[in-house]
This record gives sequence, C-alpha cells and structure tokens, in this order.
Amino acid sequence: MKRWKRMLFVALMCSSLGLPEAQGDELDTFLDMSLSDLLNEPVVTASKRLQTLMEAPSAISIITREEILQSPSHTIPQLLQYVVGMDGYTKTHTDQDVAARGLAYDETPKMLILINNQPINIVVYGGVQWPTLPLSKHDIDRIEVVRGPSSAMYGADAQVGVVNIITLAASERKNSASVVYGERGNQIYEIGLAHHTEDGLGIAVRGSFTRTEKKGDAETAEAVLAAPNYGIKDWADIYSLTYRLDYAQGDVTFSSEGGVSSDEEGYNASAGDRSIDLSEKRTIYVNNQAKIPVGRGEVGIRVGFRDIWQENRRWDNGSYIFKYELQKSRGLDLDVQYTLATLANHDLIVGGSASRFLGSRDIANTPPYLYDEEDNLLSVYAQDQIAFADRRVILTLSGRYDKWSNFDGEFTPRATLNVDLYEKKANLRLMAGTSFRRPSFDESYYFVRFPGGWLKGSQVSATTENGNAIGGVAPGPEKLTAYEVGLRLHPDERTYIDVETFRNTIKSNLGLVVLHATANELNLAITNIGDRITLSGAEIEVKHDFSPDAKAFLNYTYQRGTIKGNSNIKETWLGAPRNKLSGGVSYSGTVTADVRFRYVGKVTYPEIDFDPVDDYWTLDVALSKQVGEHVHVKLSVINALDRARYEYPIYTQITRKLLLDLGYTF
Repeated sequence: MKRWKRMLFVALMCSSLGLPEAQGDELDTFLDMSLSDLLNEPVVTASKRLQTLMEAPSAISIITREEILQSPSHTIPQLLQYVVGMDGYTKTHTDQDVAARGLAYDETPKMLILINNQPINIVVYGGVQWPTLPLSKHDIDRIEVVRGPSSAMYGADAQVGVVNIITLAASERKNSASVVYGERGNQIYEIGLAHHTEDGLGIAVRGSFTRTEKKGDAETAEAVLAAPNYGIKDWADIYSLTYRLDYAQGDVTFSSEGGVSSDEEGYNASAGDRSIDLSEKRTIYVNNQAKIPVGRGEVGIRVGFRDIWQENRRWDNGSYIFKYELQKSRGLDLDVQYTLATLANHDLIVGGSASRFLGSRDIANTPPYLYDEEDNLLSVYAQDQIAFADRRVILTLSGRYDKWSNFDGEFTPRATLNVDLYEKKANLRLMAGTSFRRPSFDESYYFVRFPGGWLKGSQVSATTENGNAIGGVAPGPEKLTAYEVGLRLHPDERTYIDVETFRNTIKSNLGLVVLHATANELNLAITNIGDRITLSGAEIEVKHDFSPDAKAFLNYTYQRGTIKGNSNIKETWLGAPRNKLSGGVSYSGTVTADVRFRYVGKVTYPEIDFDPVDDYWTLDVALSKQVGEHVHVKLSVINALDRARYEYPIYTQITRKLLLDLGYTF
C-alpha cells in the first residue's frame, strides 16, 4: 500500500509541475484534431483503397492514436471492447478473443486481424495470441474496425469483419523509452530507436519486456478469488523485438516491418490443482509491401509471413506428466492489387492472392495425438465503386473467389448502396452480402479418446481399440448471409452519429458432435451440424466534441439471436450478450483525464453452455500529463471500483489493475 501511495504522489507531482509543454508534440497534434477533421481522414480497410468514412461501404469505427495513448486500456482487446458492436472476453492474461456481432467465442476465425494488411490469425485454430504479438501501442497510428461480412474483399477469416492495425511509418516514430509498473507485478519496459534521412529512407526498431503477473505461490487471498473450477493464477513473461523500414523514391514506395516475440507463461499450482502448467511460444511475422504507379493507377504488391511455435508442459508434484507441442502454424502470403484512379465515375480494384499454410500438432501423451497438414489458396477479387449524381449516390459491387486445395471453391459477393441525403451530413447505407469461414486445421480432425488420436476428417474410416469402425466426415465452410441498413449523420462540426441495423444468418454451422460412442469410448468430431443461427441487432454510436479540449462518446448495441437445429425447433441463442453499453469522456487541461464505463449483459458461450457469465459493468480511468518536451506520465486504473468479475466462465477473474506509465522521448 505504501508503494502505491508513493507512485500516486510521483504521478501527481509530475502532473502539477509548471514546465512548458512540448510544441508540435505528436499528442498535441491529435488533441487539436476536430471530429470533422477525423471524419475527413481517409480510411482504407473497408474497400482496400483510400476513401472517406462517410463513403465506406461497410460499418466502420476508428480508434485514433489519441485514444490509444490516452485511454486507460493497455491492450488492443481492451480498446476493441469499447467499440460499438464488438464482443470480447479475457480467459487469461494471454488468452483473449474479440469478434463483431455476437460471434466472439471459441477462438475460431470469425474475424480477420491485420497489421497493415498482413493477416496474423494463427493458422492452426484461427484465433490470435494478442499479448504475444510483436507490436507496441506506441507504434500504432490508428485501428480501423470493419463490422459486417468482408469475405468479398478479404476471404475466409473475415466472416463478420476485419480489424486492421495501421502502424506509424519509420519517419513518424521517435527515440523513446517507457516503463509501466502496476499491481500484482505487472511490468512493461520498452525502448525504441528511429532514424530517417532526406533521401526517403527510414528505419525504426523497438525492444520490450512485458510481465502480466508476478510468478509466485497461488496460495494467497488472490488465489482464493480465482476461478472456482481451477483456482488458477496465470502469469506471462514476454520478450519482443520489432522493426520498420521505409524507402521512397519518387512515387514508388517500399516498406518492410515485422517482429519476433518469445513468451513463457503458466498457471501456478493451487489447492484445487497441484499440477503446474507451463507454456512457451515463439511468434514471428514479416510484412513487405511496395506501391508502384502504373498507367492511371497503382500496383500494390505484398509478401507476408507468419509463424507460431508453442510447447506446453505440465508437472505434478515435481514429476513431468504431459507435453503438448504445436510444432508449426505457418502462413506465407502473396497479394497483388491494381487500383485504378477514378475513370468515368468508376473506382476499380482488381487483385489476387496466393497463400500456403502449414500446421502441425504433436501431443506426447498415450496414445499420441498428432497431425501434419498443409493447404494452399488461390483467390481473385474485384470491386467497382460507381458514382452517380456528383457522388451523392455510390454503388459498390464486390466479389471474391477463393479456391483451397482441401475445399471446394467459394464465391462471396457483396453489394452496397450509399446515398448522400443532405450535403454530406446524412448518408444512408444499404448492404447485402455473403461471407464464410474455412474450418481451421484443428476443426478438420477428430479427437478420439481410445486410441486413434487425431483422425483427419477426410479419412472416411478408422478402427478403434475395441475394433469399431469410425466413419469420417470432412467439415466444410461455415457460410453467412447478411443484410444491413445504416445511417451516418454529421449534423455539425462537433457531432457524429452512426446507426446500424443488421441481420446475419449462419448456415452449415460448425459444431461439436459425438460419433460412434460406446461404453468405453468417446469419439468427438467437429462437423457441419446443420444448425442455423440468426443474429439480428442494432448499433448506435455517438461522438461529440463539446470543445477542442472536451470530447465524449456513447455506444449502445442490442443483439438477439435464435438457433434452429435439425429438429426445426427454434430456440434462443444465448452465445451473445443481449445488451451492451459503453461510453466515456475526455478532457485536456492541466491534466488530461479519460474516464470510460462499459456494461455487458449476460452470455452463455456455446462451448461451455453449463456455466453462464453474469452481466457486469466496469469503470476505467486514466490521468495523463505531458511534462516539458520529453516526459509523459499516465496513471490508469482498469476496473477502478474493483468489481471482481469473469468475462469467461472459467480461468481468470478480472480485478482492479492500477498502472503507472512513464515515457521519455529523446
């Protein structure tokens, strides 16, 4: 307690110092940006080309650099949970999931996550290991969140949307160092170096160490409050190194960025479970992009690589009892796109992708469960935005064809009509489209307890220990049909309102079934179980600038779902919270204050349908101050009122987290 009194005293003293503030500081630039300026800033994710937010064919929200640096949130999933229409939860400090419109469950690839157009979803199961991403919030320019079917431009994993994390160019980064210290041993240390020359060359590197919780005996009051099913206290130590290289020569630009992280994490022993889980991960991603003017347009070429290696071990009373190894989860991508400048009221994009995916698991238990699989993808896509009546009416037609070596081809179309109702102050959007998700490598395998291990779904038969034959079923893509109506309002320079309604129907739903069970065997499979899930809802996003120094936002999401099985009986779908409300205010004076709240209704995740998550609300607060030209101080509190809760029915309980952030630029 005394330590935290000293930290609070230091933060308040830094905030009250009468030193001159930095002139032209990057944060001041964003503080001076009005809401109108923000709405005129181009977005790129909805159409893979620059356009204003009001003309985008999809529902889209922007998390600005100002929000990233000033908000109480220290992770990207925390930021995303404040976006209208976004669902998410924290299982553990290194196991989090987010997705749009009621589909954030079971870490399946329902939402595509990009870093500057580079996919980072894990090939084997489709989710994202957020904390182990080689990425610092200090290097992020903005985050664009597209809600709604996006397979027409991005393919399989973009079933309900895309999150594109757009980073700063090397020339926009600064030499910096920062330290974050928080409750229960939370620590983050970072140092970044950047340099650019007059001839268009820029390079930046950053190294970091993150500790989410302090290692230690779980026999504490904190452990007693941990999840009742497991009594666990989880921790992680993460080392990360990232780089960014930019070069421009005339109109030709090239960039290369990427990083590597090494992670050690685990669950300490507890009274309920004396075993100790330890996991080690190594994550790598590389993203190379070039843009070359050709004729009336521009050719973009991107070559990307992503890989994760993971090994889990368990000890019980000092004895090794279990090992699990994800040997590789690797993706190699080549994208080529031609963007044609406006020609006769047409904005045309054509492109193609070639990807190769490799995945393997090896679980050294008895019997062994393993697979080693590959899949290749060829795809082509096109989009035409046709403008009428001096761009007051814009029709966007998009389509993409994906052919996987292990699955039949999928064509996903999308059509959107944007109508300017009044002098670019009111825009009506009508959309209809389809999307899909490809079964992950994990979903293409059976788990058979006795004794066959992972049985590949495409293998039509296998013989169990008892001599029974098991018939295999290869899972196919999970398909979604969507209809949306949206109204964007910008009545004055200080107000923006976005109202969206949607109806998503998921066919060929992938789910868990029991096949060929006997008294001594349990055979589980992932297959297209035939359920039809329909999710309908409304989203309201309001942003208002009271003054250049005072800003506020308020979001409300309502979503209701039904599920109809083979019995043709319609039941209520409980896998999405019915109501969500979030909001916040920020004020920049002597001290910048950012206060946010969030309410999430009750939800029952389908993979653990016996244990619903109660509704909860939370309050997050941050106070920050620029001191002189070089020092930045932020004191933030997550769950400020310490209302202990679970966002997922088991694993880690969310309690208060107080963090002090000290940054220095040089």
